[in-house]
Amino acid sequence: LRVSWSWMDYQIGYEWETLWPPYITRWQDPYWELVIRLVIGYYMLANQPRPVNLAIGTAHMVLDLLAYSILVEDRHLLSKSQFEARSATENLRELLATLGISTAISAASARLQGFIVGGRLADGPQVVAKLRNDVAHLRRGRSVRPTDFLVEAWQLAMWYIEMVIF
Repeated sequence: LRVSWSWMDYQIGYEWETLWPPYITRWQDPYWELVIRLVIGYYMLANQPRPVNLAIGTAHMVLDLLAYSILVEDRHLLSKSQFEARSATENLRELLATLGISTAISAASARLQGFIVGGRLADGPQVVAKLRNDVAHLRRGRSVRPTDFLVEAWQLAMWYIEMVIF
């Protein structure tokens, strides 16, 4: 049995009335239809955090796809070469800033707050990219992060996705 976390409360489905028209407008553009298909598919995979390491990597991929699609293809804020020359952290930060989404770590994420306060990382985009890199580029001698820490990072990445797509 697989359980996915849901971002839509079934009791307030009327919110789809405001979400549906922009979705349909994008869907009519072949490029955005493909982006939407991929984002939804990857989001659903990332929303099954078993294992959470894979979910973090998948969520990061969704964020990178959204950053490229919005910053380069849609709003033309960056060229393809500019986007590719920047770090994933910088691109995610730019995406969130463009959309008015905070990059701060919530006080409710105690483990991530400690990571930030400890001076090792600056903000949420850097945490997400760092943990994705830790998962994808396992180094000899590096200690494994505690599961609750990884879960908080995964939740942050998923929250970013949800804020961007809605």
